[in-house]
Amino acid sequence: MFGAHVALGCWAAAALFGLGTTIDSGVLWLAQHQPTVEWEFVALTRSIDAVPRAVLSVALVYAALFFGGRSSMLGYRLVAAALLLIGTISAALGAMLVMDYFIIVDSVAPDAVAVFRSTVFKALALVTMYVAVLFPLGLLGLRRPRS
Repeated sequence: MFGAHVALGCWAAAALFGLGTTIDSGVLWLAQHQPTVEWEFVALTRSIDAVPRAVLSVALVYAALFFGGRSSMLGYRLVAAALLLIGTISAALGAMLVMDYFIIVDSVAPDAVAVFRSTVFKALALVTMYVAVLFPLGLLGLRRPRS
């Protein structure tokens, strides 16, 4: 009985984090879109900062499957695939950020270069961490279990 209540809470929290992150990203990339490299740079850094919410949503789905007693190999593999997808999207965001960096860096005011570079460093450090954690976890989750 306790597990069912925990699973329900995990499903609700997963839905809130998942839908909230989807709405936030959708508004950012669709409704607020501007055709400038500066806007894209800001959107990329904001998207990289939002990755933990997506990961938390997937982690809560995993917990809901575990506590709900409805765990299935398909459910766990979908969770693993979601982690790989988030890791791949993170890597793509990082690659796009590097391209934007080289386009923008020469036009940044001299007094703002340190802030600009630290923003890029932080975002790329986060992307590296996301990829280093999410890819192995996703691959482990997709592996066939031993009997």
